[in-house]
Amino acid sequence: MCTCLNYWLQWASIIIPSCGLIIAIRQFNRQQRINLFANYTKRYHDIILHFPENINDKNFTPDQPEKWDATLRYMR
Repeated sequence: MCTCLNYWLQWASIIIPSCGLIIAIRQFNRQQRINLFANYTKRYHDIILHFPENINDKNFTPDQPEKWDATLRYMR
């Protein structure tokens, strides 16, 4: 009887921490994806802020060459 109990306790001492580790890894991966998305969103926002307001117009032409060079750098 005692041997059977020891056997189950050994398995429980392996399975329970393993489940906790798996849950922790999944949470960490989820948080990393959220951080990555937030960083890309911030970068996109910073790029868009430096575009001229009328850049989407069909007849868009750059007004000032020095500003257009900076805009092209952000676009790249």
